[in-house]
Amino acid sequence: MSESAVESRRRLRELDGLRGIAIVLVVLSHGWVLWPMDFIDTHEWVRPLFRSGNSAVTVFLVVSGFVSYRGLAHPSGLPRMQPVISLARRVIRVAPALIAMLVALMVVAAIDDTDTASKDTNRSTLLHSITYTYNWYVQDSFLQTRADLGHLWYLSVDMQAFVCFALLAYLLRRRPLGLALSLAGLFLLLVWWRFHAYNTEVIWTVLNRTSVRMDAFIIGALAAAVVTYLPRNQPAYRWIGPVSLVLMLPTLMWCDTDDGYMGWGGTFLEILVAVYVVSVAMTQHDPAPSRFRLMSHPVLVRLGAMSLVLYVWHLPIFHFVHRHTEHWSWWGWSVLVALAATWAISRVCERLIEQPISGVLAASWWQEARSRGLVTYARERGAARPGAWARVIWAPAPKREKTRVG
Repeated sequence: MSESAVESRRRLRELDGLRGIAIVLVVLSHGWVLWPMDFIDTHEWVRPLFRSGNSAVTVFLVVSGFVSYRGLAHPSGLPRMQPVISLARRVIRVAPALIAMLVALMVVAAIDDTDTASKDTNRSTLLHSITYTYNWYVQDSFLQTRADLGHLWYLSVDMQAFVCFALLAYLLRRRPLGLALSLAGLFLLLVWWRFHAYNTEVIWTVLNRTSVRMDAFIIGALAAAVVTYLPRNQPAYRWIGPVSLVLMLPTLMWCDTDDGYMGWGGTFLEILVAVYVVSVAMTQHDPAPSRFRLMSHPVLVRLGAMSLVLYVWHLPIFHFVHRHTEHWSWWGWSVLVALAATWAISRVCERLIEQPISGVLAASWWQEARSRGLVTYARERGAARPGAWARVIWAPAPKREKTRVG
């Protein structure tokens, strides 16, 4: 592999590094289940580290929007985008880990006397979780929801934001500049709406509204659209990323309260994340060394790669451990058990579910299907008959001649 290819791969690792920091902040923000918060809430220099879950989700949404735009445009460009295939890939990517957690949780609920959720609550939880409408359920029935699944609103918002964006992108697929301008206008509209909703509605309802949260996703997609119009090989790009990261630190402190996050602090944060993502994209093939190697540190990259399974599993585990260790003399032991269990279960889920799914999604047939359309591709492979769709998905792609790289 050439040096430029190695550097390109490392640049992409910087996005995983950013997600690694984000998932740590999410986990810490839910630590109130396990540890006392008095000291944390009374010391302003500590509080942002343990109260930045919303900011961390903003990072996830910006990166998700960026990746979604590039996914729709690849490999044949926006005019030939295949939104249905992209949606299917997204569901296949997320659903298995989510369903595994829900099945495990329902089994525990059936045999664990400390789980007091009703059967109706559990049924509603399953329905809204697998249909990616959990945030709607929380808005309408907050007091009836399970506390250990309060984090699932993000998966629903992310999926709903993707569907809205994919529809807009499809309508404007032949007008990329028009799409970029529409995304910019939509972002400004959504920011205004966030300000308005925060000042007129109950905070928990606002925090679970897709229309309030998806401005982060939209600016991520806008960042991906802007990349195609920016000049290449500019030395300034190597500095923009580190500067935006440094500015994120005081911004996180600004966003550790609802007023800061729902106001200009949250807006400034998502802009900084978008700027960082653009800088990573613009230096992807730059042979010059990065100015900020911390973001490609193996530990952060590993956490970022596992961010989905860690996100899905950590809160149910925290609540389970808390219910069974309340009588322990020191809360620190509960924290250690909860963190160890979260890592171990997430690792098993990654090995048994995430990695096989990633292998399927990395198959070359996906690229061919996205280029020509799923129906056309299925017909070409002689699969346009009843019961053949599964064989298309799992069948090996046609063999090609191997080419040597580097």
